[in-house]
Amino acid sequence: MSESFAYGASEDPDRNDYFAKLRIQSSQRMQRLLDRSVPFAFHRWLLWVFLALVYTLRAYFVHGYYIVTYGLGIYNLNLMIGFLSPARDPSLSASEGPTLPSSNNEEYRCVLFRREFVHALEEEKV
Repeated sequence: MSESFAYGASEDPDRNDYFAKLRIQSSQRMQRLLDRSVPFAFHRWLLWVFLALVYTLRAYFVHGYYIVTYGLGIYNLNLMIGFLSPARDPSLSASEGPTLPSSNNEEYRCVLFRREFVHALEEEKV
């Protein structure tokens, strides 16, 4: 009598362990690389611009990938809008109104940027 396995599961548990270990190791290597690249913000932006230029040229010369390029453009635009949007909606707290600093130690910030935009851009180029 044969055993039943879950959908997508391999009959060999050692094989699943191997791929799980490989996935974990590659994830750790990638995180280590990202952590080491944190001080080099200018170089990361240069790399992103270079990769975007290479992709654009490839899409232009191949005369294809227009739908993928359109999707990537909308995704980047969505990230940019999320980055430039205030963290809290000022129209919801209209009764309170904007608050100015009440002491010399405080700083007025009209827009609080969200870091998810930069992190998502870094993940996208990988």
